[in-house]
Order: sequence, then structure tokens, then C-alpha cells
Amino acid sequence: MVRWDITATKNMNKTNLFKALLLALVGGTIAFTACSPGNEPEPQPEPHHNVELFFNRMNTKQIDLDTIQKYVANQHVDTIFMIPDDEAGIGGGFSGYPSSSLPQVRDYLEQRISVSRKVRGKGDLRFAVGKALPADSLWFVEQGWTVNQSRKW
Repeated sequence: MVRWDITATKNMNKTNLFKALLLALVGGTIAFTACSPGNEPEPQPEPHHNVELFFNRMNTKQIDLDTIQKYVANQHVDTIFMIPDDEAGIGGGFSGYPSSSLPQVRDYLEQRISVSRKVRGKGDLRFAVGKALPADSLWFVEQGWTVNQSRKW
């Protein structure tokens, strides 16, 4: 009978040792895969978006060439809108320039538009009726602005 107890004890020790080794193997596998770089959560990509830059005759800081180039270089920016912000409210006008200055206004805005196809106009440009050259008005409209649409007659 003593012999039976010794055999039973040996079998129990082998079984316990096997279980311990099996648990260590499973635990090590889990720990190894949990720490591997392939299992880290992927960072979410920045969503694509549009940028709106506001300007008026007194403040063109937001549409500086450096600012526009910074947004053009950002691969997550789809479109950069230059929007007039005048006394008529955001997108509602850009007035105050004499008609002799309109070619300079167009040149100024054209420099920004020509930086990239991402750069567009948005909103209404208000000029004295009949003072903008048809070619200038057409160019503004082709770039996305409207001309004198917000005027109340």
C-alpha cells in the first residue's frame, strides 16, 4: 500500500508539472503576441477636410502665400477656399476698392489661386456696378466667386 501511494504521488507530480508547463507555454505565447508591434492598434488617419481662409480689403493675413502653401502641402486638405469677409458678412462681399484697383485685386488673388488646384474662391465679390472689366468678372466667377450677387438694388 505504501507503494501505491508513492506511485500515485509520482503520477500527480507529473500531471501537475505538465499542467504548469502547458500554462507557462500558453501564457508566454499570449504575452509575446500582446507585446509584438504588429498587434498595436493602428493610428487613425487624419480625415480629409476643406480649409476656409477669410479676407477683406483691410485684412489679408489669412491668405498670405506662406499660409496657403502650408495648407497645400498638407495631404489631408482637399480644398482651400478664399472667402471674402466684409461689412456684408462672411462670404457676403468684398468691397471698397476703386475700379482702377480691380486688376491689382485680380493679380493678388490670382497669385494665390495659381499655387495649386486646391485653392478656390468662394463667396461674393462686390464691385461698383459696371466698373469691373468683363474679363476680370469672368475670371473671378471661373475661380468660384460670384460677382455682385449679394447686392440689394
